[in-house]
Amino acid sequence: MIIGICGKSGCGKSTLANKLVQTCENTINLDIDKIGHNVLNIEEVQHELVNSFGNNILNNNMIDRKQLGNIVFASRLEMKKLSHITWKHMQIQIDKFLADTKDKVVVLDWLLLPKTKYFKMCDIKILLDIPYETRMNRAIKRDNISKVENKEILILFIKMVMTLATIEASIFAAVVNQTISGLACGKPIRGHVAFLGGPLHFLSELKASFIRTLKLD
Repeated sequence: MIIGICGKSGCGKSTLANKLVQTCENTINLDIDKIGHNVLNIEEVQHELVNSFGNNILNNNMIDRKQLGNIVFASRLEMKKLSHITWKHMQIQIDKFLADTKDKVVVLDWLLLPKTKYFKMCDIKILLDIPYETRMNRAIKRDNISKVENKEILILFIKMVMTLATIEASIFAAVVNQTISGLACGKPIRGHVAFLGGPLHFLSELKASFIRTLKLD
């Protein structure tokens, strides 16, 4: 069994994943962010990154994630370059992990999970959301943003949040499209539509995504 946890940055995905591992037998968590960090140590990946982003991303012949982050979070084009280079290597490691743990309950938690093939593979899908201010305070504490005094770095962080907001919106779109596809079975949805259930009550962005997709506005 595969359990997928997705949601906005700072909403508690890792906390829930760790809680499931602690309380449920035969359960293991795959931290996809860590896999993304691990592939940066692959020699082939390092060569491709240096060719694309320059020698400034190196520190003692290793990829400096902070320097690389300064580049990719400032530009969607640069972020796409990074994804193109690293994703194929990440998939190899994820596929191997899933193949080696077929006898276990695997928890996948990742912001971009709905944009991958692994989202459809999940037997249970969990979408988390909490108020913006809470998420922002968590991010500030987690990333030590309150200690940042350099104005340029602070501006970069704001750009990063804006980029993540765009990515996070696509998560709701993926959930909506899969839900509609499963319920409609290829037939058009006509007539009055009632929005019922906890997620649609508490997640206004999810409800708005359904309204846009079904063209109810």
